[in-house]
Parts: sequence; structure tokens; C-alpha cells
Amino acid sequence: MPTMETPYQAKNPPEIEQRYRENAQVLRNKHWCALFEAFKAGERDKLRRRRDAFFKNEAHKVAYLYEAGVRQPNTRSWEIEAAAFDPFCPIPHAIDWWRQPKRTNGFRLICDLSPFLKAAHMMVSDVIRAQMQTPTFLYNVKRSEQFAHGTGRNALVQRLLAQLRDGFTHYRIYDARDCFNSVNPGAMIPPKLPLPWRIYENTLNLENLSFHHDTDRERRHFADIAFYRDITDAEGASGPDGLLQGSPSSNVILAYLLQNVPQPDPMDGCILLFGDDLIALSRTSTIADRVDNAVTRFFEQPNLGPLQLQRRAVGNCGNFEYLGYEFLCCRINRDWHVSLSAGNWQKLGQIRNEEALRHWPFHGTWVDNHVARRMMRSLAGHPALTEPENVCKALVRGGWDHYELATKFNERVEEA
Repeated sequence: MPTMETPYQAKNPPEIEQRYRENAQVLRNKHWCALFEAFKAGERDKLRRRRDAFFKNEAHKVAYLYEAGVRQPNTRSWEIEAAAFDPFCPIPHAIDWWRQPKRTNGFRLICDLSPFLKAAHMMVSDVIRAQMQTPTFLYNVKRSEQFAHGTGRNALVQRLLAQLRDGFTHYRIYDARDCFNSVNPGAMIPPKLPLPWRIYENTLNLENLSFHHDTDRERRHFADIAFYRDITDAEGASGPDGLLQGSPSSNVILAYLLQNVPQPDPMDGCILLFGDDLIALSRTSTIADRVDNAVTRFFEQPNLGPLQLQRRAVGNCGNFEYLGYEFLCCRINRDWHVSLSAGNWQKLGQIRNEEALRHWPFHGTWVDNHVARRMMRSLAGHPALTEPENVCKALVRGGWDHYELATKFNERVEEA
């Protein structure tokens, strides 16, 4: 029997892991592009055949297993894994789930998928994404396999800043309460989702999946045991529903379901969406009310959830936070700037303090230079900031002075 062609022909993958990763990505791109081209051409029979082949290709399955965390020492072991992995058949591994508290209020249900189920969900994600013309207002889904530029949180923030500077200053910020868990399971049944029926039955239909409530991991996330008991008594432990929080396919499925969110006329305003975080911008309050009514009606559709849409902020030319950034309007020239949210200020402040204490014994009063370099490295993860240098200076100068730093360090030494 001829050897299966895979990206993993060498005997010792850890030694050349980067090459395997690159080959796996090339393989996935090749199959994804063929599927996307069939979708664009409107060739339904060809699309169906390529979609089925996408899930059946042996080398393709190996690539997804590798991305899902499965590592094997040789080709024969990979062949065994690929033979055991069939998304068209039931996947017997149980899904661990637990409740994790939110920063504001309540909790979310987190799921830990087995490598086989995770690989299947990664395939589902790519297949759905190849069969949708991703709208430009959706920012947490790549619009093509080769060109991811212009997507993601920072791209959304940059477009949002441009819209605010163009006069769309009436803003309304929403999020859907317990969004993933509230999605109507009926919204995912083929042909509503462009998937083979057997793939839906074995990967997305929760009635056919096995779940295990990981209470030990759950308790570790709740520092306040009394609060944990209260929510246990009040909410029960019924388990996940709708979309699985922690699945590679959930964001793409949600984007597919929300791709028809009603958009206002481009001259009146716009709606930008990142997962279940939505912001609507308008030129006037009248238009803002009209957009609000249209969006609310869309999310209240029974066949979608219904999803409970909450307004987190409403205003005009005022400062507001969105996606870890704060948008500031200058009262003098009415220009907009982007800074860090209060949560990110606090997080970076803690990093700054630890960095200062670490360098103080070696560098003394020169510690600010080392802290500034560390802050600039951290701020590289926030490229949408308007003035990162000024933010860095504010972080460094907003910390302890040298006397307080020396005192704090001596206290740590004495405690140790």
C-alpha cells in the first residue's frame, strides 16, 4: 500500500516543527481556495463535492489534528491517528465544561474540546468561512485565507476612529447577554449552515455530544466561595447550550448568523461588529434611534435566539470604552484620540510595578529606562493607540517615585 502523502514524512517532527507547520498551512490554504472558488462560481454540485472532500481528505485531517495539538513521532503513528479521526462519524470523547466568572457580572460556560473534536470544529470553521462573503462590518473573521489584513480588533478600532472624525459621533454600544449559550440550536441545522448533515450531527448538535462538568476546575476560578454557592443554587448546572464557548468554530458560526445585521445608509452611519460586541455610529440622534430599533428587532428574532441585546453606552461626543480602548474627544478642537481602557491601564500598571521592583536592585534610579522599554513592548499589542509614546510616558511617570520604590523593595525583602 502506498504511503499516505502528508506534511509529516520525517521521523522526528519536533526537530523541524516549523516546516511541518508551514506545510500544514499550505495544504489547508490549497483546499480552502478550491472550496472558495467553487462557492464564488456558484457551482452547487462542485461545491458539495469539494465540501465533502474537505472533510474526507486524509492528509488534510492530519494537518488539522496537528493544529489541534496532536503530535506523533513518525509517519505510521500519523496514519493511525488519521484513520481514527472521521468527522462524519460520532466522536466519543467527552467535553469538559465549567463556569468562569465574568469581570462585570455573572459567568460564562467554558468548554474544553478534545483534540479530535477541536480539529473537526476547525474544519467546520474553515468550510463555513469559505462559503460566505464576509461583510466589511464583521471584524473577528478573516475575509480570505490569504489576506487577513484589515480584520481584527485593531483594524476595527482604526475604522471606528476614522468614522468618529468624519462626524459620526452619536454612538451606541451593545453586547448580547450570554450570546453563545443563547443561540437557537435550530439556526445551525443544515441547510441554514452550509455543512453536510452528518458533520452537523457529529460536531454541532449538542444532543449527540457527551459533556462532563469539571467542578474542580470551576472552583479554582471562583475566589469568592460564597458567590460560587449562590450561583450554583440559583443557576443550577445544566451545561452548555447553543454554541460552545471555546470552540474554534463558534465565532465563525455567529458571524455567519449575523452577516445580515441591517446596516444604515453609509451617509447616515454604520454598524461595526466584533463577535457579540456591537457599536452603532450615526450623524444625528434621530438616525441613532432608527438604527437602534432595527438592530434590536434583528437580534430578537426567535429563529436566531432570541438574543438579549444590552446597551452598555449611549452618547454623543463623549468619552467611551470599546474593545479595550478608550475613545477621547478633545473639547477644544473636537478631534478624537485613542487611549487605553481603564482595565488595560490597571493591567499595564501592575506589569510596570513588577518590572520596576525587578530592576531596582541592579539599576537604582535608572530603573525608569528599563520600565519604559518594557511598557513599549507591551503597548506594541495595542497598535491602534493614537499616541503610544505619550501613553508610555504616562505609565512610567504614574508609578512610584524612587523613594517609594526603594521603600517597597525593602518591605518585600523583609517579608521574604
